[in-house]
Amino acid sequence: MNMKAIVGAVLVFIMIGCTSVDQPMVHEGASSEQTLFRKPLKDYSPFLQKIIGKEGSPFRGITMGMKMSEVRAVEEAHHEETDSLTVRYDFEDGIANNVEVEYLFSQDSVLESMDLTVFCARSNFRDSLFADLKNYISQREKIVGNDSLFNWKFEGGRVEVKKGGIPEFPEITILYR
Repeated sequence: MNMKAIVGAVLVFIMIGCTSVDQPMVHEGASSEQTLFRKPLKDYSPFLQKIIGKEGSPFRGITMGMKMSEVRAVEEAHHEETDSLTVRYDFEDGIANNVEVEYLFSQDSVLESMDLTVFCARSNFRDSLFADLKNYISQREKIVGNDSLFNWKFEGGRVEVKKGGIPEFPEITILYR
């Protein structure tokens, strides 16, 4: 067999192998570039997985307009009701980072907003978690932002993620409206 035939066969084999890769799932609002190299939630840290909750919803499997009873059924963390229109949940990672999630409801017990604050033990953990959040979301949604703040809009709401706090008390705030 001559060298051209061998090189041709190898190129055909490579092209067939490259096109047989599983097709990515297309997420509404995401471009084809965003879905092509999407890293699944299970490949991120367990703490980020706990914050996001599940793929397919902005955060924690919650969507605006849910009833209070629906939020309670989805939310796995221990809850503390602060008043008839607010439900607060807290959870931690077992090290020194913890999360406070506050759901605010209308008089009709319909979810109007969610505020999630991640209190981090160290600034480098906060920075790493923020980068992972930004990477995870930007693979699914068109985001706008910079190194300390990003947001995106979608049908049914808007989410803003902000890196903040002070060096002794670093935090990330997520507002879902």
